[in-house]
Amino acid sequence: MKTKQMAYLYWLISIFGWLGLHRYYLGRRKPNVLWLCTFGLVGVGSLIDLYLIFKWVNSINAKIEVAQLEKDLIKLKQIKKIVLSKQNFEAASWYNKKEKLVQKMIVEAQKKIII
Repeated sequence: MKTKQMAYLYWLISIFGWLGLHRYYLGRRKPNVLWLCTFGLVGVGSLIDLYLIFKWVNSINAKIEVAQLEKDLIKLKQIKKIVLSKQNFEAASWYNKKEKLVQKMIVEAQKKIII
């Protein structure tokens, strides 16, 4: 998980975002060549990034959360399959409920992701 505090700290120590260290921390490496050559788009881009860091960190953390939830969902399905093979329908019903809950959590986390 990425933290907003670290992203803002990198923004601050990279001469108020001009060096783009916060972008490296957040995995936004592709536009950094232009960023470094123009000193954060002559400072204007650095100020815009100051606003966007909050959204970027939330989006990155949501992607991490979705990936973990998808792994959990796969494990639940595997366990449910084993439980059903032993004809334990009560336990399978519990796994169905848990599966639906995880699917809802995935949808909610996906809503937080920005492009």
